[in-house]
Formats: sequence, structure tokens, C-alpha cells
Amino acid sequence: MPTVERAGNNHGRSLPNQAGYPSMPGRSGNVPGTAILLLATAFCLLFGTATIVPGDEPDNLGTLLPATEYDTLLAFYRETSGHRWGQKTNWLDPAQANWHGVETRHVRWTRITMDPSHWHSVHNVYSLAQTANRLSGTIPATLNQLSNLQTLELAGNQLSGIIPSSLGQLHNLLLLNLASNQLRGSIPAELGQLRNLRTLYLTNNELIGSIPAELGQLGKLEKLYLKHNKLSGTVPAGLGQLNRLLELFLNDNNLNGTIPTELGELSSLWELYLNDNNLTGAIPAELGKLSNLLTLNLANNQLIGTIPAELGQLRRASWIGLSNNQLSGKIPAELGRLRRLWDLLLNNNKLEGSIPPELGQLISLRVLDLNDNNLTGTIPTELDQLSNLEILFADNNQLSGTIPATLGQFVNLRVFSFSNNKLSGQVPAALGQLSSLWSLNLGLNQLSGPIPDELGFLSDLTRLDLSNNQLSGPISQQLGLLHNLTHLNLSNNRLTGPIPAWLGRLRNLEVLNLSNNQLSGQIPAELGQLVHLKELQLHCNPIAGELPASLTNLGNTLNSFSFSGDRINLDTAASANVLDAFNSAGISVMQIPASGCQESINYPTLEIGHDRGAGTISLTLKGTIGQLLRVQESSDCITWIDIAQTPPDFPGVVILKESIPGNSTSRFYRVAW
Repeated sequence: MPTVERAGNNHGRSLPNQAGYPSMPGRSGNVPGTAILLLATAFCLLFGTATIVPGDEPDNLGTLLPATEYDTLLAFYRETSGHRWGQKTNWLDPAQANWHGVETRHVRWTRITMDPSHWHSVHNVYSLAQTANRLSGTIPATLNQLSNLQTLELAGNQLSGIIPSSLGQLHNLLLLNLASNQLRGSIPAELGQLRNLRTLYLTNNELIGSIPAELGQLGKLEKLYLKHNKLSGTVPAGLGQLNRLLELFLNDNNLNGTIPTELGELSSLWELYLNDNNLTGAIPAELGKLSNLLTLNLANNQLIGTIPAELGQLRRASWIGLSNNQLSGKIPAELGRLRRLWDLLLNNNKLEGSIPPELGQLISLRVLDLNDNNLTGTIPTELDQLSNLEILFADNNQLSGTIPATLGQFVNLRVFSFSNNKLSGQVPAALGQLSSLWSLNLGLNQLSGPIPDELGFLSDLTRLDLSNNQLSGPISQQLGLLHNLTHLNLSNNRLTGPIPAWLGRLRNLEVLNLSNNQLSGQIPAELGQLVHLKELQLHCNPIAGELPASLTNLGNTLNSFSFSGDRINLDTAASANVLDAFNSAGISVMQIPASGCQESINYPTLEIGHDRGAGTISLTLKGTIGQLLRVQESSDCITWIDIAQTPPDFPGVVILKESIPGNSTSRFYRVAW
């Protein structure tokens, strides 16, 4: 029986017609044979001869596609190393219609012969998708021959070379995705001719040069992704004309200059990512007009000036990141209006003044990061209203006063960190109610009094840092309940009593630092049960006895061990065996003399900040031979150096060099001697 294509079928398959004749596009039902014959005759007289011999319509690309498009696909296969593709089903077989990643669409009928039962369906390629298919080589410029193409997806391959400017001739293109390849060169200005384009993905390549201003002509564009390239120059002001734009990702490039105020005209915008560039100047107040904005990320630039109060108008915002800039002034109280905000990241700036109590109105907030600023004043009690808060950072500021006991109401809090401030008073026992807490860091403050027993209720706690305070009394026995603890740092306090034997039950410990206290007695043999321990710091305590033989159990994991040897008997066989075992395992052992121990609160300190740039920090410090040098990154001890004749010609001088990785977050060093 003669057949006819079903409308909308992509591969030339056909179904029988009730009358046995081909249905013409736009018509349905039975057509008398005489009428068909007359119509067919007229069609042939008008349009000429057929393209194939009489018979059923073939189901293969070799005859469905125009010759130019078929040849273009063959060239694409050759130039992108088709023989190495992961999936290449039916490619190069003209007798097959379903080539992997190729979709075609019927566009018209062509008459074959005078026989009214023979018609030929003409197709065009409208989608070419070869995502993550091991393509290599270059993108053929001849792809412009696929003039009806709507989707071109070549992401996640190893394509190199440039983006052909001829792609700008694909005027029907809706989606162009060339992300995650090895493309070089600049973005062709001709892409600005793709007036129907909705989505442009060029992320994760090695593109250079400026962003073409012509992209501002893509009036239907909804998504523009140019992130993770090497683009330079300024952000084109013309992008502010893209009034349908929903997502703009220009992050992780080398863009410079100021943020165009015209971006405030993108009234439909949901996502704005300009982070990790070299943008300068102030944050435009006009960004406050982006009433539909969900995410604003301007982090890791060189922005200056104050945070615009107008950002408080972004009522739909759920994420704001302004960290690692040079922003100054106060935190606007208007930010407290953002009731849908989940994350507020203001760390590593030069913000000053107090923490606005209005931030307590951010009822949806999960993350608040105020680290590394110049904030002063007390911790607002209004923060206890943040019932959804999970992470609270305020390290490296100048906050003073006591820690509000009401902060113990944070039932969802995972991280509580206020190290390196001027907080005083006692550690609130109410912090023991933070049942979800993973990390508690209150080091480098002026806290006093005992360690609350209630901290032993924090069963999920993995990190506890109370170092560099003025805490006194014995180490609370309740801490022995913290079986998930991996880091325990109580160094540089005034703790007394013996080193607890129950520490040996904390089998997950990796770092144990009890140095610079007034702990006495002997080193418990139970510490040898800490088989995951990497650092054991016990120096500058008046402990005596010998090194327990059980410490040799730590040889597989331990990296460093320090103690003060004035009262430790190193002449016993047990002590000698431990030192020999550690030496054989390459463990760093430091024997700190009592003369090198002083109360931490009397240490003169030098703080050094280092932001983002790669390089080396070099310090030359002069002291007395035998004096102790302590170097810390934040509150974690990096190293102890016993000042000796280093270099030999300059007695009492030590030179410290610390390598800094590129684009690191702010690193603060405290050098005490």
C-alpha cells in the first residue's frame, strides 16, 4: 500500500493513508484519484522531474537531506576525528536515517514522477548534538550550511582552534553550546547576528580578548555563559539591553574596569555572576533595581567603596557574595530586609562598625560569613532569631564583650567561629545546646574561666578550638564524650591538672594540642591508642616521667610531636625506643626547652595578611639564641622554630619563608617570640 509521512516525524517514517494516496501538507481525508492525477501533472509541469526513482519513500539520510547538508555532516565527521568518537551509530551509512546526535525535520514534499503514489519528503538538520563524545580537531566553518539548525551542542569534548565566525550565519539557531572544550582565540563578533538565539554557552575554554559588544544585540537571549575563560577588557554596557536575559555568568576571567550601571536594566535577571575577575570601582547602586535577582556574586575582585543600601531592595535574593574585595564602611542595615536570603558572604573586606542588629531579621539565612574585616562592638543578641542558621563566621575582627548565651538557641548551627577577636568573659554553658554543631572555634580571644562541662553534649562535634585564651582549671572530663572529635586545640591557656587519660578514648583524633598550659603529671600511656593522630603538641607544660612506650603505636600516622624535655626522663629504655621509632618513621620531634616557654598572653605578636596573590612571604626576625618563635596561620599552629644561628653569620636571626598558592583566600600569620 502507498505510504505517507506523519506530520512532525523526524526520520522519514510513514503511515498508510486511508485512501491509499499521499496526503498533501495541510490537507486530510480522501482525495479522488482524478483530482490527484490532475494535481500531480500540474506539479510536475511546474517543478520538474523527480529526485529518486519511483517506489516507497526511502528511510535514510542519503536521500532525505539536501546534498549540501549531507556533505556538511560528512565533513564534520572527518574534521572532528569521527573515528575516535565514543558514540557514532549509523554515521557514514547513507542507508540509515538515525545517525547518533542528528535530528532532522520534514520541511516540504517533492514530486517524483507522474505516478500520483510517489512523493519524496525533504528534511533539514535542525539539531546536531555531540556532547561529551570524544570529539577532537576543529569546528568546521562549513557548519553554516546547516541553515535550518536550531541546536548545536558540542560541549564536553576536546575541540581546539577558534570558534568559526561563519556560525553567525545560522540565523535559526536557538541554542549554541561549545562549553568545556579547548577553544582558543576570541569570541566572534558575528555571533551577535544570531537574533533568535536563546542560550549561549562558551564556558570552560581558553578564549581570550574582550566580550564583543555585538552580543548586546541578541534581544531574545536568556542565558549567557562565558565563565572560566581568559577574557579581558571591560564588561560591555550593551549587555544591559538584553531585557530577556535570565542568567549572566562572566565569572572566572580577567575582566577589568567597573561594573556597568546598565546591568541594572536587566529586569528579568535571576543570576548575576561577575566573581573572580579584576573588576574595580564601586558596586553600582543600580543593581538594587534587579527585582527578580536570586543570586548576586561579585566576590574575588578589587571592588572598593561601601555596600549600597539599595541592595536591600533585592527582595527575592537568596545568595549574595561580596567577599574578597576591598569594600569599606558599615554593613547596611537595609540588608536585614532580605527575608529570603540564604547566604550572605561579606568576608575578607575592610568593613567596619558593628554588626547590624537588623541582620537578625534574615529568617531564612543559613550562612553568614563576616570573617576578616574590622568589625567592632559586641555580638548582637538579635542574631538568636536566625533559627535556620547553619554556618556563622566572624573570625579575625575586633569584636568585644561577651558571647551572648542566647546563641545557644541555634539548633541547626553546624559551624560557630569567632576566633581572633577581643571577646571576654566565660565560654557560655548554653553553647552545649548546639546539638548539630560540627565545629566550635573561639581561639585567640580573651576568654577566661573553666571549660564548660556542657560542651560534652555536642556529640557531633569534630573540631574544638579554645586556644590562646585565659581559660583555667582542669580539662573537663565531659569532653571525653566527644567521640567524633578530630581536632582538639586547648593550647596557650592556663589549664591545670594532669593530661587526662580519657583522651585515649577519642579514637578519631588527628590533632591534639595541649601546649603552653600548666598541665602536670605524666604523659598518659592511653594516648598511644590514638592511631589516627597526626599532630601531638604537649610542649611547655611541667610534665615529667618518661615517654610512654605505647606512643610507638602512632608511628604510622604521626607527623609531628613536641614536648618540653626539662623534666622528661629521656634516659630510660622506653623514652629511647619512642624517639628511635619516631626518627625511623620520619616524624618531626621537637624538644622545646623550658626557657623557650612563656605565657602566650605575653607574646609580642606580628600579624601579616596576605590576599589572593601568589608568591612568598619572607620574614627576618631577630631574637635571642634559644628563644622560641611561634608562627600561626589563623589559630592553627604551623610551626615552632627554636632561634639559633640561622644563617650562621647572624646569631639569633631566623628567616621564615612561606609559599602562598595563587588565588588563595586571605591568610593571616601571627608570629610570636
